[in-house]
Amino acid sequence: MKQKLDGALYPDEVAIAAAAFQAALTRLDGSTYADTHSVRRCLAEYISAHALMGELEVDALRDGALRYLQNGFMRPARREPFASPLYENRRSPVFP
Repeated sequence: MKQKLDGALYPDEVAIAAAAFQAALTRLDGSTYADTHSVRRCLAEYISAHALMGELEVDALRDGALRYLQNGFMRPARREPFASPLYENRRSPVFP
């Protein structure tokens, strides 16, 4: 993988990234996550970052983005209470 020095994608590279994005959405079709803005943003960020690093194969970009989404985004996050002195001694009923 060769990183791009100019920080931009050429039109044919944008087409590859767009195809990978669409392929990832197609794989998620029917999932409750497929239509959320945050999922689309996560996929787009992964694909664009890796395309800028020189990864320009549709299948590799799609699969990597889906793995990234599965390993980080779709996993239920454990939420912590606000880190503030006002909430220091309180236990939240929502976030035990």
